[in-house]
Amino acid sequence: MFDANELADMRTAQTAHMMDTGYRMTRSVTANAYNEPIESFTQAATATVCGLEMKSGAEKDKETMTLIEYDAILRLPITFVIDYKDRFKVTKRYGESITALTFEVVSPVQRGASGLRVLLRKVEA
Repeated sequence: MFDANELADMRTAQTAHMMDTGYRMTRSVTANAYNEPIESFTQAATATVCGLEMKSGAEKDKETMTLIEYDAILRLPITFVIDYKDRFKVTKRYGESITALTFEVVSPVQRGASGLRVLLRKVEA
């Protein structure tokens, strides 16, 4: 078991090694004139550091036996809040601006000792 100082050091090191920047995009649903649901995403005002690994794969959720296919793995600071209905837009890789990459969250947020891990699937912006 880790003590508070060890956890704090691990979290600081994890965050220091996140070389990318992105924005949480919060999902909301409204209805149009025909009462059909319209989904939209609002980008957060403040960017956050993150670590994006473009690595596709698949995992099986043992509880539901659901196969989760993903295009990337995202690491986030332990205190970051993201919901499985959200999207995430990466705007900088290794400190350099890029053409934004937008992803949808395809798995529950996995909390480790030093940070969060989220599986993502690329979407067309």
